[in-house]
Amino acid sequence: MTNSFIGIKGTEPIGGNVSVVFALDAGFDPYSLRFSNGPGSIAANAGIPQNFATAYSDSSRAGQWFIGQGYVGVSSPTYGTLTVFRQNSLTLDAVFDYDPFGASYGFSPIGFQGITCGGGNTENCRNSASLKYRVKVGQFRAAALWQFGGYAQNNASNGAYQFQAGADISMWGNGVLSVDAIYSRVRDSVSLALASTSNNANGVPIPPFLPQTLTAAISDNEAVMLVAKYTNGPLKVYAGYENIRYMAPSNPQTAFTDIAGTFLCLGCDALNNTNINNTAFGLNGLGNKNFQVMWVGAKYAVTRKSGCDRRLLPLYPEFLLRHRRRGTHSLLRHRAPAMRRDIRRDLRRCRLAVCTKVGCLFRDHVHASERRIGLRLSPAQQHRSHGRIAVPLLKAGHDRSVGSASDGGPDAVFRSQSTARS
Repeated sequence: MTNSFIGIKGTEPIGGNVSVVFALDAGFDPYSLRFSNGPGSIAANAGIPQNFATAYSDSSRAGQWFIGQGYVGVSSPTYGTLTVFRQNSLTLDAVFDYDPFGASYGFSPIGFQGITCGGGNTENCRNSASLKYRVKVGQFRAAALWQFGGYAQNNASNGAYQFQAGADISMWGNGVLSVDAIYSRVRDSVSLALASTSNNANGVPIPPFLPQTLTAAISDNEAVMLVAKYTNGPLKVYAGYENIRYMAPSNPQTAFTDIAGTFLCLGCDALNNTNINNTAFGLNGLGNKNFQVMWVGAKYAVTRKSGCDRRLLPLYPEFLLRHRRRGTHSLLRHRAPAMRRDIRRDLRRCRLAVCTKVGCLFRDHVHASERRIGLRLSPAQQHRSHGRIAVPLLKAGHDRSVGSASDGGPDAVFRSQSTARS
């Protein structure tokens, strides 16, 4: 269970092995069709008794039209991926990968509360003005994120940066151990809540908790996240740990506009029922707060994973060779339906899902590369039905040593066909 959303995401080759990547999506409430707005829900319930509150949850989703992600960038298998504008934090990406429940709002405490993915505050799970770079070299990977701008650029802080290092390590048998470490630093982070104006000597609100003031607690946050995942066939075992330190803000705030567009100012209870708390943490280091999060979990797949494998996409060089007498334009017009029909037939026999995009490759440079791969096949392969070869390729997809069209290019296509033949 997660947020309903609508959006667009794509990859467009621009030459060589370089592509333009982009994504834009917005989460919404399927009942009201409004964009999700966590901070707005807190502001709307200010002054309302808790038993009458309809919604209450701080979030990085604050009613923006780019509420999820909205980035553009360039990507290369050799040099990595560089993207800019609104993006997930590195810690949020890690929660998606290493949370057994996949950050589900309905079942995962890690995914629901958002403290873990934001490095201390949930509003920092996404950054509206940021630069992110990821690169993978062999079994090792590294990443960095820099948030530029501040509150005026629809960020929930006045600056942030993160660094990540990780690896996929082959273990005994077919097991793979994935590990990652992430360091985060956020400056003047915002956490919204409804604060009571009447507390006892211990700082505990006195019933009936009214009137409540929309209060922003400002802090500098520092976090270290360590995560691991062991995968062996249908079994996956997860573990994670994060240590978060809350400190006094670098720049105490007197007034600002939050990511939901609400104006907050210091001591404005009587003006607009808002306030800013710059002293929640700090006091020469004595008032700093350490918060630790730990989790473990496991998943075991009891049924075969269905779905389409991108290794099916480059199979139509065999189709070209088997029908080489046809005209080029006629071939381009008829190849996709014919491939879908044959592949659908064999996939249904094994009760596997059908990929509706099979055969939808139209660019001339792709055609040329695939013809070159087809010429390298043996005569027996050239006359083999591409529908019959589809199922062995899907079965081979569980082997990490098999190359795929998405991560290895034309050479990977040839390797996958060779593996299927053997």
